[in-house]
Amino acid sequence: MKNHYLFEGENLEFLRIAKSNKKEYDLVYIDPPYNTENKSLKYSDKKPEEEWLSFVSKRLDGLMSLVKKTGCVLLSINDQNVNILRSLCDKLFPNQYVTTFIWHKKRSGGGDSKHAVEEHEYILCYAKDPESLVFRGVALSEEQIEEYKVDENGNKYKLETLLLRGPNATVEKRPNLCYKIKDPDGNEVSPREGKGTW
Repeated sequence: MKNHYLFEGENLEFLRIAKSNKKEYDLVYIDPPYNTENKSLKYSDKKPEEEWLSFVSKRLDGLMSLVKKTGCVLLSINDQNVNILRSLCDKLFPNQYVTTFIWHKKRSGGGDSKHAVEEHEYILCYAKDPESLVFRGVALSEEQIEEYKVDENGNKYKLETLLLRGPNATVEKRPNLCYKIKDPDGNEVSPREGKGTW
């Protein structure tokens, strides 16, 4: 990958190396700890809020100096901490907020959720100069293009299934999600011909 750099490891070490290189980047992506008590990680992922803010703040301080005038910083975060991180970033990067991208991290399943399925996470976007920020589009593959249909007005759309997937998507485990619905033509339709769930 010509003119691209991938740093994997401790964010503070990346900042030290990047600042010593005195280069500017189109994009800096940071994936801070989510503070979710994830025991599979090699570092403590459950800190008091003030300690977590201090931890993250040290890794964001001076970050914008690495970004080109037309570039940005992206930060991934979960639902529990998006507001806290946004507040911190607004102080560190005043008047540089661009938007919050919402991404669909999974399509079904809630075995890891205490109350409701958490299907989305967030990516905060801050630019060195929001007026000069340039996003370069990525061309869709032929396979991706074929997934879209065109209506009578020339608008493109993509159909997504309503079916629940995964090991818990069986009639035996979720009988309340196995029922018939009527399609636009009035036909009754069952999920997977009565063998699955919506």
